Amino acid sequence: LLFAWLHAVFEGASDAFKLCGVQRRLLPNKADEIVMQVWLEIFDAITYVGAASCAALLWLQFPDHGMTGWPLVAAENAVMVVRGYLAWSVPETPEWIKTELHRDWVARHGRSV
Repeated sequence: LLFAWLHAVFEGASDAFKLCGVQRRLLPNKADEIVMQVWLEIFDAITYVGAASCAALLWLQFPDHGMTGWPLVAAENAVMVVRGYLAWSVPETPEWIKTELHRDWVARHGRSV
């Protein structure tokens, strides 16, 4: 128990030193932005495949109950509509970040847009 506590204390101290003293924040890179966009598209495709596979598994699980595939297709489409609505309604850049960027721009250039 004593060694676990000592390990936790020293690990916390070394992590704090690395985060505050050694590690610098990396500057954004155009290649990083491209890679991020590719990953977002991959995750987007995974959501569609996940919803379709869940509906198919439910249909395969309960074939004896006389359930046709239409309610499951409707449920799958409802999930996609909700997902699309959330993707549309959540802004790419939050309003407070836009305000801060505008404030910084005005501070640098001395005039408002």
